[in-house]
Amino acid sequence: LVYDLVGKTLDMPVHELLGGACRDRVLCSMWPGRRTPADAGRKAAEGQARGFDTIKFKCNQHDDVAAWANEVRRQCGPQMQMIFDPNQRWRDFELSAKNIRALKDGGFNILAIEDPVERTHLADFHRLRQFGLNIVLHIALSYPMFGHRADDALKALHAKRGGQPLTFV
Repeated sequence: LVYDLVGKTLDMPVHELLGGACRDRVLCSMWPGRRTPADAGRKAAEGQARGFDTIKFKCNQHDDVAAWANEVRRQCGPQMQMIFDPNQRWRDFELSAKNIRALKDGGFNILAIEDPVERTHLADFHRLRQFGLNIVLHIALSYPMFGHRADDALKALHAKRGGQPLTFV
């Protein structure tokens, strides 16, 4: 915000204040929340028309995420990336594995699955990676009331299985 204000005052783009542009395009994602499959596809198409290349959905244990992904692909093509964030609501490894398998087997462009199971079950996060999708732990230090703590990042890094540390965002 400060750079933007200085740039406007000097009539210069912010990238000039920071030493010059390093790219001419920035990837941008949208977050419309939970949807029905048809609405997921419609919102993704609206976002794609506005320049978004990734869509993030909140979801729960009752949602047919593969149907959402299918509708997004139908309306946007295979290039639209998707993130599914159950916020730990896929309950356990078995339900998470079922949903992740459906997304993987459908060949959808899945960027990540965020917090599929309870955040303290780091072993399940690692086990879910066997399906070949990015399984990430969301750590937001501004939300300690929801169990997000700075040491979560260290725990995730130290809980590596098979030589791979857990990815967190």
